[in-house]
Amino acid sequence: MKNVGIDSISVSLNAESEVKYNELCRPIHKNAYRAVLNFIKGARKAGIGIRVTVVNLFKIDVDNCKKLAESLIPNFM
Repeated sequence: MKNVGIDSISVSLNAESEVKYNELCRPIHKNAYRAVLNFIKGARKAGIGIRVTVVNLFKIDVDNCKKLAESLIPNFM
């Protein structure tokens, strides 16, 4: 991505666990949550600036999302 001029991205984590992610997002691809986490890690390793966000819904534990996001990338919003 960086080699084509993309220097920063925003990724919505959506949930703090795969179970909640699957319930909320109903992904069609198996292991979609793990793919999101791996994408965040890969972009960071590639030197891409990342902002990880989450929607504040009653089912989502925002504090746990923050902890997870901070373990992946320091710019959690």
